[in-house]
Amino acid sequence: MRSTAAGQNPNSAVVSETMSSEVKFCLESEDISKVTKRMEKNKIRRLPVIDSNKNLVGIISLGDLTVRGEENVACEVLKEVSTPEE
Repeated sequence: MRSTAAGQNPNSAVVSETMSSEVKFCLESEDISKVTKRMEKNKIRRLPVIDSNKNLVGIISLGDLTVRGEENVACEVLKEVSTPEE
């Protein structure tokens, strides 16, 4: 998304020039309230999910929270993620 927003050509853009330098993630066994707090704190809408062997097993997004009946939680996270830092 960052590359596209910057107007880079997807046929020639280099991943290392646009990727996040520090990856935030959560464990598949974590409580959803801790995960949503991390999303709020770090102002991120999607979070990679890893297992105990540090293998990527999925990605949780604000949309996932909404679809799973967590509309109020998703709204709160979106509010925090979208609020500019002072």
